[in-house]
Amino acid sequence: MSDSDGDSPESDDGGNEENDEENSDVDDADDIAANDNDLDKSIKDNRSRTEPNLPNTKNYNDKQTTHEIPSEEESTELDSQLDESSSKSRTKKPKLKEDIYGRLRDELGNVVVEDTSGKYILPGKRLETSGNKKKKVEMERLRKQLKGLINRASEANMQSIASEIEGHYRSHSRADMNETLTAIVLESCVSPTLIPERLIAEMMMLVALLHTSVGMEVGANFIQILATWFDKLFSREDDNKIETKEIDNILVVFSQLYNFKVIHSILILDIIRKFTERFKERDVELLLLLLKNTGFGLRKDDPAALKQVIVSLQNKVNNTDSTQFSDSSRVRFMLETILAIKNNNVRKIPNFDPSHVEHLKKLLRNYTKGGSISDSQLRISLDDLLHTEQHGKWWVVGSAWTGRETSTETTGEILTSSASAVSNQILHLARKQRMNTEVRKTIFSVIMTSEDFVDAFEKLLRLGLKHQQEREIIHVITDCCLQERTYNQYYAYLLQKFCEYDRRFQMTFQFSLWDKFKQMDSLSGQNLSNLAQMLSHVLASKAVSLSILKVVEFGELDKSMVKFLKDVLLHIFTSQSDDTINAVFLRIATLPKLNTLREGLGLFMGHFLLGRKQKDRMIAGVEDKINIAQNALSGEHSFKL
Repeated sequence: MSDSDGDSPESDDGGNEENDEENSDVDDADDIAANDNDLDKSIKDNRSRTEPNLPNTKNYNDKQTTHEIPSEEESTELDSQLDESSSKSRTKKPKLKEDIYGRLRDELGNVVVEDTSGKYILPGKRLETSGNKKKKVEMERLRKQLKGLINRASEANMQSIASEIEGHYRSHSRADMNETLTAIVLESCVSPTLIPERLIAEMMMLVALLHTSVGMEVGANFIQILATWFDKLFSREDDNKIETKEIDNILVVFSQLYNFKVIHSILILDIIRKFTERFKERDVELLLLLLKNTGFGLRKDDPAALKQVIVSLQNKVNNTDSTQFSDSSRVRFMLETILAIKNNNVRKIPNFDPSHVEHLKKLLRNYTKGGSISDSQLRISLDDLLHTEQHGKWWVVGSAWTGRETSTETTGEILTSSASAVSNQILHLARKQRMNTEVRKTIFSVIMTSEDFVDAFEKLLRLGLKHQQEREIIHVITDCCLQERTYNQYYAYLLQKFCEYDRRFQMTFQFSLWDKFKQMDSLSGQNLSNLAQMLSHVLASKAVSLSILKVVEFGELDKSMVKFLKDVLLHIFTSQSDDTINAVFLRIATLPKLNTLREGLGLFMGHFLLGRKQKDRMIAGVEDKINIAQNALSGEHSFKL
């Protein structure tokens, strides 16, 4: 028993140890399984939160529950899907804003570099595609405001309406204002039906007022769009099938712009030549309309160009078969109108009443007392207006311009190249004649090195001088003439050419001469003689009028002024024909404002030229010519131009 008893505990202990080891193994397996289940459950929960609808998730979970490890391909595919989905859920499209320089910036202010491989979108298109309607609403509001002002515009409230529109120019961009204003005005003045000329005249007065007060770009933008429209209608009129009155209204608009000094006679003459070249029945009607509204202004501003137009029209009529016109009386009426304009006979033009336009011009002068209307006059040709896309807009400050083919250099380059091309002798003479600026030196060099007065005139125009610089041309010509030892007609013909070219040169010479009147005592005898002969030449050639002497006080003349006036009148009487003398004095015979001048000239000729002491020294035949001049001043004789 003792053995068995002793053995039994040993056996029990050994069995217990074996059972304990088996139980511990079972417990460890249960713990591992439990941990695996917990791990599987956590993986399922995590994956259900990140990707609730992932493909093949069920198969993966089944494999996990059965302790099957997925293949490498399935695991990589699943991981890539998880990464992609998580990145999509985390990333958000940043908000981008555009700064004042057009660059894109994120919320932190960093510059974002865009992909430039795509097509460039214009800022205007980008604004439209972005759905920004603020600009459209603002433009529509501006259009309504301007249309209301223009609809209320009349002769009585023209100045107040212009002031309100000028206020809109200060609060809006000029490009938007010019575009909107031009569209509204043209809608009211140009239509398929004939618009009353009184309405067009008032609208063009408003444009002229804004052109003077706001800036030249107002009129420049207006006439550019108008010229483009005219060219389009002119090509359509070539078919002679369209009977609308749009082109008639456009011609009246051009005429009123010319009457109010917004555009120069160059543009009107270009339009006349355009009709003359084609010269069909419809063109004759349009020529009549244009000449009736601008003919007398052209006769005053550019008589030489008007004479060329008249000659070309007469030649066109003589060379054209009259059978191509259904109504030849219209052609005859046009020729009669042209002759009436040539002879300054207003009564022969039916239904012509310029009183309203003259009244509006007077009001415009009163409204613009601070500045001259003619200073902002646009000297733009029709060809320049129609080829702005090829050549640019030279009349707009800051605009690109390729220039004409004959002159591509700037004014500064021309002045520099001209100054460097002349000899040292010419420059020495320029300094000796007190030509103390580069502009005066260049003008002096051109005058001295030209072949004749025509060559000098063309070269001086090509210098492209502006405003104050341009006036130096007349001053240099006058000073050079006075400094000559003997009188040289070259300067007189050159001065005549400039005075006939544009009225602004006449005004410059007039003020220059008035300054010389104040310096008569300081001028030598040769200086006085040269100045008197030059003045008599431009008076006889009708480049200037005797009204240039209206500042002379005939009751307070000193010896030098008496000698100067005697030389001027005697040169006219001794070198000109009776018809020329009659024409010179007849130009001031009908003007009421020059009554004092006419009386002063009559008394001066009677006392200093026809007096007893003077008759003994009188040249034969001069007394008769003096009588012709006195009769012309009194209006007893007439002269037909």
